[in-house]
Amino acid sequence: MAGAILGGWLGDRYNLVKVKVAFFLAAALSISLLGVNSPMPVLYLLIFVAGATTIGTQILLYAGAAQLYGLSVRSTGLGWASGIGRNGAIVGPLLGGALMGMQLPLQLNFLAFAIPGAVAALAMAVHLASGRRAAVVRTA
Repeated sequence: MAGAILGGWLGDRYNLVKVKVAFFLAAALSISLLGVNSPMPVLYLLIFVAGATTIGTQILLYAGAAQLYGLSVRSTGLGWASGIGRNGAIVGPLLGGALMGMQLPLQLNFLAFAIPGAVAALAMAVHLASGRRAAVVRTA
């Protein structure tokens, strides 16, 4: 909840795409650091940041999709965004089971889960660097 509220406030105040890049980076970094042997307070902080930024970023992506699509196709665009986004709920446990089956070190397991956040941060950074606002999709 904290990530959604903070992300929404920052997205309104600054630039939504910049906030998404920062949240994706924070998520990838915090998840990758969970595999490091840290003191308990640091571990709790990393868990809080990972949870807040992953859930917060998902909600920010919905806000970005709502800005992308025109009114006549907005529900379809958000439905597709939500449907595609749910793939992580399917692939995540499968990846976790595969990683456990490979008996990799704990650090590598967390790095594997941090990769999608890093890729998403890169994608949002490329979108930001393109300098274009999202084109609104309109229907005739």
